[in-house]
Amino acid sequence: MLFTWRTTSSTISSASFWSANLARSSSEPEHGDQDTRETSSLLPLAGMFGREGEVRQILEMLERGENFQYRSGFGVLSIVGTAGIGKTALAQLIYNHEFVKREFPMRIWVYVSEKFNVRKLTVKMIQRALDGEQLLPRKDYDTLEDAHADLVRLLTGKRFMLVLDDVWEEIYSENWDDLCKPFKLAAKRSVVLLTSQIRSVVKQIETMGQVTLSGLDTDDYWRLFKHCAFGGDDPEEHSNLGKNVGRTSDKVKEKSRLEEIGWEIASRLDGSPLAAKLLGSVLRRNKDEGYWNQIRQSDLWSLGKRDENIIFPSLWLSYKYLNGQLKHCFVYCAVFPQGYILEKDKVVQMWVAQGFIPPSGVERPEDVGNRCFEELIDRSFFRPVWNGKYMMHSLIRELAQSIGSNEFFTFTDWPWGIPSRTACHITARTDDLLQLEHALANNYFNLKHLRTVLFFGGYKDSVRFCGLLDSIFQQVKSIRVLDLSHTCMTELPSSIDNLKHLRYLDLCGNRVRSLPQDLCSLYHLQVLNVKWCPLQQLPEKMNRLINLRHICADIVTISGISQILKLTNLQELENFPAGKSNDLNALACMTELRGVLHIADLHLVKVGEVKEGILKKSKHLTSLWLSWDSEGRGIRQLDDAQTTLDEKVLQCLQPHDNLKELRIDSYVGLRSPTWMLTNNCLSNVRSMYVIGCVNWQNLPPLELLPELEILEIKGMHALEKVSSQSLSHDSVKKGFPRLKKLSIDDLPNLKEWTGVEDGQFFPCLCELVVRNCPTLERFPYIPQLENVILENVGLVSLTAFFNACCPEVSLPESSSSNSKGNPLALPTISSMYISKCPNLRFLGESLNQLFLPRLFELEIRNCPQLCLLPDLPPTLTKLIIEDAGLEELPTIWNEGLTDDFEVVGTGSFLPTLSTLYISSCSKLSTLSIGLFRQQRLLRRLGKLSLRNCENLKSDLAKGFRALTALKELTIFDCPKLLISHFYVSLKTIEISECFITQGAWSDDQNPILQAIETVKIIGCSHANFDEDRKLNPVDSFKHLTSVDHLYLVNTSVLTLDLFTKLHSLRILDIDGCQRFLTKQLQLLHFSKLQHLSIRNCKELPYLPEDLNTLNFLMELCIENCPLITSLPQNGLPPSLERLSIRGCNPLLKQRCLDDNHDFPKISYIAAICIEGEVLKSK
Repeated sequence: MLFTWRTTSSTISSASFWSANLARSSSEPEHGDQDTRETSSLLPLAGMFGREGEVRQILEMLERGENFQYRSGFGVLSIVGTAGIGKTALAQLIYNHEFVKREFPMRIWVYVSEKFNVRKLTVKMIQRALDGEQLLPRKDYDTLEDAHADLVRLLTGKRFMLVLDDVWEEIYSENWDDLCKPFKLAAKRSVVLLTSQIRSVVKQIETMGQVTLSGLDTDDYWRLFKHCAFGGDDPEEHSNLGKNVGRTSDKVKEKSRLEEIGWEIASRLDGSPLAAKLLGSVLRRNKDEGYWNQIRQSDLWSLGKRDENIIFPSLWLSYKYLNGQLKHCFVYCAVFPQGYILEKDKVVQMWVAQGFIPPSGVERPEDVGNRCFEELIDRSFFRPVWNGKYMMHSLIRELAQSIGSNEFFTFTDWPWGIPSRTACHITARTDDLLQLEHALANNYFNLKHLRTVLFFGGYKDSVRFCGLLDSIFQQVKSIRVLDLSHTCMTELPSSIDNLKHLRYLDLCGNRVRSLPQDLCSLYHLQVLNVKWCPLQQLPEKMNRLINLRHICADIVTISGISQILKLTNLQELENFPAGKSNDLNALACMTELRGVLHIADLHLVKVGEVKEGILKKSKHLTSLWLSWDSEGRGIRQLDDAQTTLDEKVLQCLQPHDNLKELRIDSYVGLRSPTWMLTNNCLSNVRSMYVIGCVNWQNLPPLELLPELEILEIKGMHALEKVSSQSLSHDSVKKGFPRLKKLSIDDLPNLKEWTGVEDGQFFPCLCELVVRNCPTLERFPYIPQLENVILENVGLVSLTAFFNACCPEVSLPESSSSNSKGNPLALPTISSMYISKCPNLRFLGESLNQLFLPRLFELEIRNCPQLCLLPDLPPTLTKLIIEDAGLEELPTIWNEGLTDDFEVVGTGSFLPTLSTLYISSCSKLSTLSIGLFRQQRLLRRLGKLSLRNCENLKSDLAKGFRALTALKELTIFDCPKLLISHFYVSLKTIEISECFITQGAWSDDQNPILQAIETVKIIGCSHANFDEDRKLNPVDSFKHLTSVDHLYLVNTSVLTLDLFTKLHSLRILDIDGCQRFLTKQLQLLHFSKLQHLSIRNCKELPYLPEDLNTLNFLMELCIENCPLITSLPQNGLPPSLERLSIRGCNPLLKQRCLDDNHDFPKISYIAAICIEGEVLKSK
C-alpha cells in the first residue's frame, strides 16, 4: 500500500498544496516503552452508528454455540474489512455488550499490529487478565513456558473472550498452536475474536467463520456524516424551526444547501466511517457554502477512482486543509511506529524541540503545541485510546509516511531497505545491534543531517550499545531529539557533549547510575527525562542548563541540583525538596512553574529561612502539595517551638488564587493559616486533601469555597467537631455548594459534623466515604447522595446518623406505616457499604422508616448487633450480608407489582436481584422467612452464596427449584443445610461441609443439573456413611453430562468412582482426600481429561497404572504425596506437555533423573519441574 501512497504523493505535490518547506523542519517522535502500543477496548466517545445486524449476528453465534470447536473448547471468530471500515469499533461494541460481560467473566483485549510475537502477546494477555485495562508492573518472562504457566493459572476453568485486534502478519500454524496452548484448560464456549484487513491472515485459524464488513448503509452513514460535519447543530432541526420565521429562513435555506452538498460528498465515501470522520471534521470548521463546494469539486476525488480506494481522497483533502504548522506537526508523527501510543506532553515537547513551534513572546510554545495537538484530535488525525493517550489509524500514519518518505526511515528486523541520503529522522525498531552497526559502518545514512534518533529496543549488551552511541555522537552535531528510554543502557557516553543542538533527551527506565559532567555543556537542552533511573548523583553544574524547561526525575534526584533557582525557565518541577542544598525562597524566582509542585521535607526549614508570599506570583501552578516529615513525626509529642515553626512556614506558602488543587500532608501546627480563613485565596480550588495533620484542631471554613468538588480529610486526630457557623452570616446559606465527593478517615475523636438549621448542606454531594471515625454519630442530611461507604463509624442507625438538619419528608404510605421517630428518605442513593459498625442495630429505627427507592447494591459486613433489615427496594441487584446478627432475611418490597413483576404505571420490570451473598450469620436459622419465601421475585438471581451459617436449615419444600436464573451456587460450612432441588440452569456449584442427598443431583421425572459445568466439593464431613450409601454413582450423577471441571477437597465421603459418568470432564483437581486409595483412582472413564492435579493425598502409595491411557492429558501436577516413589510402570500419556512434582518422596526425583529408571518415561515432555528445579523448559 505504501507504493500507492508514494505514487499518489507525487500527484499531490504537482497539485501544489503540501508545504515545500516541510523537509527543512520535519522532526522526531516521542517514545515510552514499546510494549505500550495498543488499541483500547473502550467504546468510541461518539457512540456507534449502524452495525446492529453484525452485532446481532455475532451475539447469536456466541449464544447458540452451534460450532463444535466452540461448544467443546474455544472458537475463533474473525471480523474482516478494509482499513477504516469500523472493525475495531465493532469489536469494542461486542466486547462491552452486556451479554458478553455477563457470559464471559474473563475478557482480554490485546492489540497485535505488525508482528505476531507469541511470547509478547502472551505477556500482554496476562497483564490484561490480571487487571483489565490497567497495566501492572511488568514481570520478566524469560521463556514462553514461564508465561504460559501463569496464563494457564489465570484461565483454567474460566470462560473467556480474547480480542486480538488488528492482525496483519500471516499466522503460521505452529505460532498459533503455541499461543493457544493455555486456552485448552479454560471453560468451554470461550472465544477468540480477531480483526484484520487481510482475509488470508485469519482464514486458516478461524473456526466460527468470518464477519465481513462493508460500508455502512445509506441511512446510518448519513447520520454519522451529519454528526461529524454538523456536530450537535442538526440541520434538520434548524429546517423545522425556521419554516415560518422571517430572517431565519435564509439560514434554513443555507443549511439545506449545506445538507445537499454534504449528501453528495457523503455518497462518494463508500460508507467508510474513517472517511466520514476526517472530511466531516474539515467541513465542520467552516460552514461556508463556497468552502463546501470547493471540497465537493476537488480534483482529488479522481484519485479514488484511479487507485480503487475511495478513502484516499478524504485523507488527502483532510491534510490539504491543515495550516502549515499543523502539516509540519502531523507529518513528523511518521516517526512513530504503527499503533504507537502518543502522550500529548511528550509529542508537544518534541515539536517544540524541532522548532515547529517557535517562541512568540506572547504564548508559551507548549501552549501553542497543545492547541495543535487538540486540533489534530478534533480533525480525527489522532484518536483517543484511554487515560489521555492517543494513536493514529494505520491509514493516517501511512499518509504521514508517504509525505515524509524521504526524511523518515525505520530500521526493523531483517530485511530492511536503504534509507534516503536526505533522511534526517531515524527510528530503530530492532533489538539486533549487528544490523545497526552494519548500517553505521556502511554509511547507510547521512549522519550530518540527523535531527532525530529514536530507539525502540532492549540492548542487553550495554557496553556494545554504548560503543555504538559513542560512534554516532562522534559524527553528528545536529540532533535535536534523542530518545534512549528503556534500552537497558547502563552508561551514557561522554561524547554526548558533541550534540550541541540537542533539545530533548529521554533516558527513562534505564540502569544508568550517573550522568557524565559533559552533559552540562548542552546549553540548548529543554527536556531531560531520567525517571526510573537508579541515579546516585547528577553532574555538579546542572544549574548551567539555563534553557531547561522540563526535568522529569524523582525527588531524590531533584534534591541533588544545587542552586536550582538559576533554572528560571523550568515549566514544571514536580518535586522540590526543601532544606539541604535548596533554598525555599528560590521558588519566588521560578514564576513560570506550572502544573504540579510538590514541596517536600518542610520540617527541615529553619526559623527565618523562608519569606512570606514566595508562591503568590506563581499564577500558573494548578496543583500544590505541601508535605512535612511523613515518617510519623506528628505522632510524637512536639514542643511549642516546632508547632509554631510549622504554622509560620505554612503561613508563608500562600498560593496564587488560580490554584485548582491543594494538599497539606503531615503538618503539625494547631491552627490554620490566615490565608485559609477566607475564600479569596482558595476561590478556584476544586480538590483539597488534608492528610496526617494530627494536631490541627479546627478546619478552616471550607464550606464557603465556591468551586470545591473533592475533599479528603485523613488523620486529623485532634479534630472533635465540624460546624458551619460561618453560614449563619451568609445570605446564600449553602455549605459546600459544588462538593461532589467527600472522604474522611482516621478521625478518632470526631463526634459530629453539623450544618445550620436553615441552611442547605452538600446540595451536589453524590459520594460519601467515612472510615475509622468510631465516635462519629451525626452527619448532615445529603439530598443527592448516590454512593456511601461507612466503615468503623459510631452510628446506631442510619436515620439517627443522617437526620442532622434533615428536612421533613413524606414517605409512601406503605413505607411510613408503623414508623416511629423521623423517617429518612435517600431518594437518589444507588450503592451502600456499611462495615465494622459495632453499635449498628437497625438501618431505620423502625422497620419501614427508611426509604431507598433507587438502591441497587447493599453490602453490610462485620456489624454483629444488626438484627433487622427493613424491606428492600425491588431495584436491588446485589445484596451482601456478612457477620451480622440477623435472625431472618429481609424481604423485598413488592407493593404495586403485578404478577409479571411490572411496577404499575412505570413499565419497568422488577425486581432485579441477581447476586445474593450471606455469610457468618450464626443467628440465622431459617430460609422460609424473607427473601426465599418470595422466590417468584428472585427469577433473576444468578449467583447465590451461603457461607458459615452453622444454624441455617433448609425448610423450603421445593428447595431452590424456583430460582430459574441461578447459575452459580456456593454453600460453605452450613452443616445443617440439606442440599436438594436445584434448577436446570445451574452451571457452577461449590459445596463445603453440608449434607448432600440424591435429590440434589437427579430427579427421574425431571433431570436437573444437566447444564452444570463446574463442581467443587470441599469436606462435607458432616454427612455420615448412611448418606454415602445413598449415593449410587449410576443414579445420582448420571445427568451431570456437561461437567467440565471437578474439584474435590478433603472429602471423606465422596470417592472418585461416584463420578465415572462424567465423560466430558477435562479438569480434575483432587486435594487432601485421605481416603483415596489407588484402586479408587480409576481414570479410564475420563477419556477427555486434559489437566490432572493430585495434592496432599498422603496415603496414596503410587499413581494409577492407567494414566498412560489418557490420550488428551496435557498437564499433570503431583504435590505433597510423600508415599509416591516412582512413576507408573506403563508410563505417562504421550500427549503430556507439562509435568510438575513437588513435596513427594526424594526417591521419585532421583528416579526421574536416572536414565535407567523413570527418565525415559518423561524425556519427551516439553516442560518439567521437580521439587522447584526446572529440568526442561520449552
